[in-house]
Amino acid sequence: MLTPARLTTLRALADTFIPAGPAPASPPPGSALVDFDKLAAAIQAQPLGAQAEFGQLLDILHQPLAGLTWWGPLRPFHALAPAQRERLLQSWAGSRLGPLRQGFQALRKLCTFLYYGDSPADGSPNPAWAALGYPGPCPRPTATRPAPPSARCGR
Repeated sequence: MLTPARLTTLRALADTFIPAGPAPASPPPGSALVDFDKLAAAIQAQPLGAQAEFGQLLDILHQPLAGLTWWGPLRPFHALAPAQRERLLQSWAGSRLGPLRQGFQALRKLCTFLYYGDSPADGSPNPAWAALGYPGPCPRPTATRPAPPSARCGR
């Protein structure tokens, strides 16, 4: 499902939806935190028709003709300047064509969910969480008995 061309497009999409912050201590860009193996698994968990549509969407973005969807340059998505990528996605978000709007929403939700909702495989906290002021999930209790309500996380 995730061919090298589709993966290139997904990396560019992740970096467009979630660009690197301007400060050195800012969270990294989208492609640095999105686990593309989990992304592939999320796609494969969808019905075959949805998988095919998602693949077609990525294939369109990888072609120079994607520029025709927003009257932009005839270049693949990953070869566009960051501002051009944003304009393409904004045009899709407000498009009169339902499939373009749906494609935008699917890409946005998938990239942002995996960026902010996942933690690194090594168990360390997600670097984006600190920038949001999120301390991370509550630790799981190790006791066999439930903790009293006053001792639960966040209370």
